[in-house]
Amino acid sequence: MKVGILTYHRALNYGAFLQAVCLCKRMNAEKDISAEIIDYDMLSVRNLYQQLTGNTVKSRLKHFVKTLLGKDSVVVLDISESFQRGYEKAKGLLSEDSLISDDMDAFTVFVKGKYDVIISGSDEIWKIKPIRGFPNPYFLPGDLACRKFSYAVSARMDFGTLPEDQHLKLNGYLKDYEFISVRDELTYNAVRKEGIPEEKMMLSCDPSFLYDFPESEITVQELLKKKCRLDPDKKTLVLADVHRKTAESIISQVKDEYNVISTVLKNPKCINLSDLDPFEWRLLISKADMVVSSLFHGVCFSITNNTPFIAVAREDKKSKLQELLCNTDLENRYVEAKDAMTLDWKKTFALAAEKTDYRDFVLCQRKNFDVFLEKLRGENA
Repeated sequence: MKVGILTYHRALNYGAFLQAVCLCKRMNAEKDISAEIIDYDMLSVRNLYQQLTGNTVKSRLKHFVKTLLGKDSVVVLDISESFQRGYEKAKGLLSEDSLISDDMDAFTVFVKGKYDVIISGSDEIWKIKPIRGFPNPYFLPGDLACRKFSYAVSARMDFGTLPEDQHLKLNGYLKDYEFISVRDELTYNAVRKEGIPEEKMMLSCDPSFLYDFPESEITVQELLKKKCRLDPDKKTLVLADVHRKTAESIISQVKDEYNVISTVLKNPKCINLSDLDPFEWRLLISKADMVVSSLFHGVCFSITNNTPFIAVAREDKKSKLQELLCNTDLENRYVEAKDAMTLDWKKTFALAAEKTDYRDFVLCQRKNFDVFLEKLRGENA
């Protein structure tokens, strides 16, 4: 069975890239499935990234002023060059041909008849945003000469907010799917409102839980030896998308014990790493002594690699982290944003390090994947 996976693998986002890799690798572990990531990206998104990462005098001056005035809590590290290395490493997983276009007809021509099944997902590819607009190819509209599935997609919104004509289109697209797997309750309920029966739907774990990367003997020092200098007598703490005030509260308490490394967001009081491709970023998390993350996938990869971690909620991330951890045996790893500034971080780290065997949690996440595979095989089983 030839399977194409359509998702945001070209986003400059570690989790978006790696979840696609994990799903593809896990699908290819099945002897009767040959999967690849459809190398498609929207031109509007590509143009936006170029604007955000442009190396113009104006953009560099803006960056300097923010840093000078101490307003760099939301300055994002430019990881665009690092991601190019990641795409090169993932070449064997990407489709041989690629397409960058906003034209729906061009996408149809690009994929039609090439796959037995196309899977939309994972990640928030059904979130209606102004950047990608609606309709867009991630809903697999029209006749693509294949069966249509989704895996662990997320919308995190009610589709009823769409204008009536667009809502009717979306409803038709969803009803064209043979089976729909979503990642969260909010998306599940939104899709059910569109008249999709329960027997054609399921809640699934994020693909990052499905695949175990091979264990590496490399140390943090070896991984980063050309990127930064670390004190060999200190442990390593990774901050993944932790905003400045929270990060500085953590750093002030633990800097004598930890080499503190910030990824995604820039912080002047610690080591900032933009020269990490997605595979190196995951490896850094797997080898760190502690991770503090506001990123959903930063938490996921900490769990799958048995790395001690603390998840710090943000208003735009809260529901995902809360849904993942609360009411589980990892609930004490979850910290509300309002509590992060007053937390005793040394004590919190000590408690988090007491248990680092998360295998049961991972297996619990994976338990429904065989059901998805049965649906995928269908009459071909």
